[in-house]
Amino acid sequence: MRRLLGCLFLLILATPLFGQLADIPDSALLLKVTVVDGRNRPIAGADVAISSQPVGLTDETGTFYYPRKPLAPGDYPVSAGHAGFKTRKQTVTIPAEASQLPVKVRIQLERQAPPSNVGQQAPNYRIYQLFYATDRKSTKSKDPETYYSADRNDNGQLELGVCDVSVPVTHQKGVLESPSIFRLEFQYDPEKHVVMRLPTPTGADPFYEKLSARVKQSTRKEAFVFIHGYNTTFADAARKAVQLAADLSFDGAPILYSWPSMGQFRGYFSDEKNVAWSVPHLDAFLAQVAERSGATRIHLIAHSMGNRAMTGALKEIGKRRTGPKFQQIVLAAPDIRVNQIRQLEEAMLPLAHRVTLYASRNDDALILARIIDGIARAGENINDVVVPGIDAVDASAVRTDFIGHGYFAASTSVISDLRQLLHEDAAPQTRRLLPAKLANLLYWVIPASAPAQ
Repeated sequence: MRRLLGCLFLLILATPLFGQLADIPDSALLLKVTVVDGRNRPIAGADVAISSQPVGLTDETGTFYYPRKPLAPGDYPVSAGHAGFKTRKQTVTIPAEASQLPVKVRIQLERQAPPSNVGQQAPNYRIYQLFYATDRKSTKSKDPETYYSADRNDNGQLELGVCDVSVPVTHQKGVLESPSIFRLEFQYDPEKHVVMRLPTPTGADPFYEKLSARVKQSTRKEAFVFIHGYNTTFADAARKAVQLAADLSFDGAPILYSWPSMGQFRGYFSDEKNVAWSVPHLDAFLAQVAERSGATRIHLIAHSMGNRAMTGALKEIGKRRTGPKFQQIVLAAPDIRVNQIRQLEEAMLPLAHRVTLYASRNDDALILARIIDGIARAGENINDVVVPGIDAVDASAVRTDFIGHGYFAASTSVISDLRQLLHEDAAPQTRRLLPAKLANLLYWVIPASAPAQ
């Protein structure tokens, strides 16, 4: 979940003026890592790891910023690597005294030619067909990673299509396997990584014909629509959508809705504008999916800022009073203002069999969003979102990455809970959740050691 670190850093950097960046205050940092080459030139996109766990990438200045939590004082190995360079590791001491922070580290990398691949094994992966709708602008590139840009499509026109995404048979639940310089992996390998192939745009009629055929193959004639969050490219979103389908053992049609996120941490304010611009397009798309897919069960799953697009579309659907009804609506780590939750509750409840919201007190990205904006986020503190009708689930005991924002797809406990929700329509009291009470209202807690299914 390295890209999710971007949300944290942007919120530290952001100033009230759109597009401007401020210096990062030392009071916000625990560690500052600068990665350079042999000529002391900054290396952008270098992998940084702490205690052998990847935590992020350097920015265009060759710098990686790490916040004051959650590392305790002590010695830690810090590694940096990049394709074409030898990985280098050095020990860093985190002091107990706050006055001695942040610790500044400079790592110089030596160039090295990547190893050549010898031989080729037989395919050892499964291909998933992903359906997608996007209002991003196409580059027509032959590179799947850059086929869709961060720009808005002309006139807000939606482009529909399908793409194949492969998942290795060695895939582990909660892991989005990708190349790592620390394992001397320099490109995607379908036998090791989740790999997106070149997207294939289609017209509306062929798209819905293929989607309908895929839905008919499923046991319960169902589909889910995944709306990604901030700082996400189209390719990253496609891989995440298919990872969810694989981890949830979902036999229906996985559908991605991808709005034009910039896919970089400096794009937070731009992403805010683009996700709002995308609302009417998602509204129209959901209506078409309900009408033309043949699915009798449609689930909506939104993460982070993607919840703004989803809830905005649902509000518009609710106004018409003739819109589709969805099976499960899932708000994962929603980056929406908490003072909007009751208004959103009124819009969502008539449109769904069940509405579930996952929140975590340890979601550093949303905590800093609140600090910058002055208003708490719905995915931050479970006590702020315990309202009648919404199943509020506290995932604070789950920590899967260094900022605690990607737990919805990286925690086997949360994945297990989602699986029961989608497969069985299971109420919270029948899932592996602990009941808790706020005033006279119940909410639910995922225990730290909840067993995975």
